[in-house]
Amino acid sequence: ATAQFRKADNKDDSQEENGRKDELDNDNAFREKVTEFAKKHSDHVTIAWKKEDSQRLWQVAEQTRLESSDGRIWWEKVAERMNMGLIPAQYKHHHFYLMTINNGGLSGSWTEDEIKRLERAVQEVGRNWVRISKEFMPHRNPKSLCHKFSTIEHKGLHISPMEYDKLMSEIEVQEEEFNRILEQWQPQLSATKFTPNWDAIARTMPGNTWTPAQCQMAYEASFKNHIKNSKWTPKQDEELLRAVRSLGRNNWVRVAQLAGKDSWDCRMR
Repeated sequence: ATAQFRKADNKDDSQEENGRKDELDNDNAFREKVTEFAKKHSDHVTIAWKKEDSQRLWQVAEQTRLESSDGRIWWEKVAERMNMGLIPAQYKHHHFYLMTINNGGLSGSWTEDEIKRLERAVQEVGRNWVRISKEFMPHRNPKSLCHKFSTIEHKGLHISPMEYDKLMSEIEVQEEEFNRILEQWQPQLSATKFTPNWDAIARTMPGNTWTPAQCQMAYEASFKNHIKNSKWTPKQDEELLRAVRSLGRNNWVRVAQLAGKDSWDCRMR
């Protein structure tokens, strides 16, 4: 009886050991499959990028951006054209790295292409800086996008001498053409007032980064516009002179109150 019990115990131990072995084999097989799957599909596979491959990636990415209607890079197309056996995310990650080390990087200066892209993005999705950073300009953080657009939006108030001369020149050309047509068709156009074509002017501005609204803002804030459109009567001129004699030339806000005009108009007059 004792021998039979020992034989039964040994049989149970053998079955248990075989069961553990089968379980271990299954675990090892599962781990191997997981490892193989991870290697095949991981976004973080380390590869050594050659200089020529990086340059080609940059060119292919920009090509797909130009082909798209919304100015975005289509990474699926990039992966297909590069044909290096990588997934789209890997090309996107390396392109991000290239952007940060070029002039267009996080702390780099802004290119004209970037400024145009930012303006298009704002037109499409509004001032959603997080979304613009994610979908349009991943190399720029939301804070830098907000700051840059604020300077672009008020660009008309910060115009360079070269830009000012070009703006005034284009307006003069348009006004001369308007007056020439007005002389020929005086009866029909007698009540017509000249209005600059801001869209056409914006296209001629240096750098091609000016919008029609910015051109109009710059002109309306200009000395020439104030002189041209500021109407003064002899009585107002006398009041202005008296105010300046009394208060001097350093307090135009107070002068304007006495003269009944805008402070800028008083100073320019």
